[in-house]
Amino acid sequence: MKKNKNIFNKIMLGGNLFSYAAQNKEVIKICELALDYGINSIDTANVYSNGKSEKIISNVIRKCRDKWFIASKIGHKSNMQKNNLNNPKKIIKNLDESLIRLKTDYVDLLQLHHYDPITPAEEIIFCMNNLIKKGKILSYGVSNYNLDNLKQITKHKKCKILTNQVKCNLIYNNAISEFKSLKKKIKLISYSTLHRGLLSNRYLDKNYRSFRYKNSKNIKKDLNVKFYKKIKIINNFSKKYENMTIERLSILYLLKFDFFFKVIVGIRSQDQLKKLFSKKFSNINNLDFRNLEKKLSF
Repeated sequence: MKKNKNIFNKIMLGGNLFSYAAQNKEVIKICELALDYGINSIDTANVYSNGKSEKIISNVIRKCRDKWFIASKIGHKSNMQKNNLNNPKKIIKNLDESLIRLKTDYVDLLQLHHYDPITPAEEIIFCMNNLIKKGKILSYGVSNYNLDNLKQITKHKKCKILTNQVKCNLIYNNAISEFKSLKKKIKLISYSTLHRGLLSNRYLDKNYRSFRYKNSKNIKKDLNVKFYKKIKIINNFSKKYENMTIERLSILYLLKFDFFFKVIVGIRSQDQLKKLFSKKFSNINNLDFRNLEKKLSF
């Protein structure tokens, strides 16, 4: 297991499932096991389960805060009105509320959940840098910013954005080429790494339906003829390697890119965590992955 710890350090547990799909006791057990595997990062947000995700995480970190890298996000509302959500007063208010729920004095990474077209970038940067000075955050990043959004904010000299959290996975990987020009300045964090759970051997069965299927129009939309062709290609590729599944292959694909700071994986149970990380990953070279990308580009 020690040989895997460096690569597992890039894995980040997805706190969006905490409270929604995994309750307090199970989350604590998941996180304890994750630490054994060398996984010590959790991503959450103030809106996940209306703050319940952060409250559950507080029970994980309260006795071992120094062992965990905690990233949270602010600046999002369910109606998706993004204007003025990142103004300094709201940033400070939302962060303070998150810190109360997390029962900690700081977060390792504070992320702005969405781009705010109204608040001036220099006001946001000044606020975030000041929060670092106060010790309330150790670093800051953004989420769901496109290339133009990033260029607008990074042109300011005092900008210290560490990361941009983006949707990226084996079959939806536009972000890799889109942000390539900024890879020396800003690292990426992937979400939807397993494409909302669809990148799984379970979906080789066309009749399989996950617990999220009933409540997600996007999942129903994604289960089309093209998807089933791609999942079959991925499965055939994974069979060439020892201890490899569609899920593990999908995670390894993103881990291979050095400009990914973290790769978020949503975990609902200890059993799922064991299946994904209890065995060493096979060594798949970049050329083979590029050939797989070509086969999936239709």
